[in-house]
Amino acid sequence: MAAVQAATLMEKDLPVYLDTPAVRGAFDRIGIPVEYAAPNFNLYLHTISGIESSFGKNLSNKDRVGASGTSAKGTYQIVDGTYLTMLNRGARSYKMEGEEVPSWITEARNNPDRNPRDLTPDQEKELIILDMEQRPQKDENGVGTSVLMRNLAMGDWDAGRALFDDHHHTNPDEATIKRTDNYFDRFAGNVTQIIEQSAPVKAPKIEQYADLNNPETEPSIPAQKLGDLNIEDYDAAPSIAAQSLDLQNIVIPDSAKKILLEDIEVPERDRVPKELLQEVNVDAKRVPKELLQEVNVDAKRVPKELLQDIVVPERAKKILFENIEVPDREQKEVPAPYTDYTSTMDQRLTEVTTPERQQVPTELLQEVTVPDRELTDPLQPQGITIPQSALDAINPPAKRRSPDDIVIPQSAIDIRKN
Repeated sequence: MAAVQAATLMEKDLPVYLDTPAVRGAFDRIGIPVEYAAPNFNLYLHTISGIESSFGKNLSNKDRVGASGTSAKGTYQIVDGTYLTMLNRGARSYKMEGEEVPSWITEARNNPDRNPRDLTPDQEKELIILDMEQRPQKDENGVGTSVLMRNLAMGDWDAGRALFDDHHHTNPDEATIKRTDNYFDRFAGNVTQIIEQSAPVKAPKIEQYADLNNPETEPSIPAQKLGDLNIEDYDAAPSIAAQSLDLQNIVIPDSAKKILLEDIEVPERDRVPKELLQEVNVDAKRVPKELLQEVNVDAKRVPKELLQDIVVPERAKKILFENIEVPDREQKEVPAPYTDYTSTMDQRLTEVTTPERQQVPTELLQEVTVPDRELTDPLQPQGITIPQSALDAINPPAKRRSPDDIVIPQSAIDIRKN
């Protein structure tokens, strides 16, 4: 809910429907300036236009409902029987201020086919307010429309709801009540609280007399007679209260001297910038009711056995983390030939562990003497010619192989390197 000082409202321009002699006179009778009413009566009339006609979209009840509908017409759904009464109260309000009744009221009163839809939006609003202030009905506590209008103007949204229920839509059905609840809750956050400052206290007027015994200068308020006391001469003598005090004998304690006003230093402060002193209007909205409803959560209680204290057995304490010792391990040495890695394979070779092998016995490595044998003379067949193709088939010539095709096993490479 926004708040605003009443004095600031007095400096603002009024809406057209509030700035008329009849409406000003109505709020004078209510007891507050009409300027106070502008924020909350604008909101109130906007709210009931939403309830009655969806903000001016449905201007005829019969057109919306059908033959079974009422004669309600216009933005605020005024029925035929009430319309003439409202016009009469509006005319009376102008006459109470000594003003001429506007032609739009006079013409509508004299027209048997009068229709609220012929009024302008400002005329509809003015007629609603003048009719509301003239209504004689009071509630069970004796509260009439004047009190409710004043409370609404100052920021009492419940007073606005009472004006609607008791003095506008006097016989709502269940659907209308639900719709009214929705709209009044919807705009409740936009209500403005009017802060009214107290009026300054006027200093009393003091009458001075040169001669209190002169009857021609007798005070306007009769003075109390003091018996046979006769004041012959009047001096500006000290009063009894002043004579009873010997100012020279008053002793001021040292503790009091420390706080004398002349010893107090007030630090200089910068003035607050004007832009920080401007009014702030917060366009707040109420939280929808459906978001404020209670949420029932189907939750289950945690089993008691899961909430019991955990007891660590003695045998488990032996393996607590603080008792675990990590043995120191020596760093694996990398053979010198493989300290500079040129490939992933070279790096992996350093991680290969070669099993220890036994040496071949020395006696197996001694030279073996092969006895010489005499070669027999090869047969020299006489007169037989063997074609070369046959010789190649029996003893095919060796194929020449490129050194690039020779693959040396990795195990042989490892043995050579060791």
